[in-house]
Amino acid sequence: MAYTTSELLASIKRRANIPSASGVFGDAELLTMATEELRSYGVPLVLKHREDYWLTFTDLPLTSATSYPLPTRAIGGKLSELSVVDSNNREHNLPRLSPADLEGARVGFYMDGQGVRLFLRHNQPPSDMGVSLRMRYYLRPSALIATTAAATVASGTGPWTLSGGYATLTTPGTYDCIMAGSPFGVRQASFAGSIASTTLTAATLSAVSAGDWISMEDTSPVVQAPVEFHDLLAQKVAVKVLE
Repeated sequence: MAYTTSELLASIKRRANIPSASGVFGDAELLTMATEELRSYGVPLVLKHREDYWLTFTDLPLTSATSYPLPTRAIGGKLSELSVVDSNNREHNLPRLSPADLEGARVGFYMDGQGVRLFLRHNQPPSDMGVSLRMRYYLRPSALIATTAAATVASGTGPWTLSGGYATLTTPGTYDCIMAGSPFGVRQASFAGSIASTTLTAATLSAVSAGDWISMEDTSPVVQAPVEFHDLLAQKVAVKVLE
């Protein structure tokens, strides 16, 4: 089974008895409803039973700055863990501090409405701690789109030959590379690239497998959730349609 949005739409229509050519609920509207259910109902459910499912990380260069932005696609705008990576690629976890802890603390971080704030006693520059700041967070599931609005790659080595809906992708653009099979993870998020004819060129893209999907940033033609949730998502949308 492919587990794409095409299969999801077919399941929703079958459960809700929606004709394929329905003028009331089009595919785009059903996928918008599915995205809403995935994010509002599915995210808390999956995090409760499989809390590490969407866990990922991003590295930011450490500079003299003490303030760093949170990843824009982090679920709930929160971090799971923050660490410093040194020149030997070793991680050193930073403790999370509350405002009351700052007076007696030596090093750590705290959060505010603008992101992460690093705290170092004696006003040391953060770059003294290491080369990069590693933010571990839960990546928000992408908005669901039709399979015709994304492309698949023919092989794992670049430049990559695309098939399918490559003509619908903006070029140059910012894309996601998504696993076609379980666990449907984002292999690489928000990478810059360009498409000429059927060929994708992207300097930072790596670890691609044949059959992976290429879509515009924060969109996906597959449901980025455990297989066992896919049928439940279809049922949730069908119930909404019939309300």
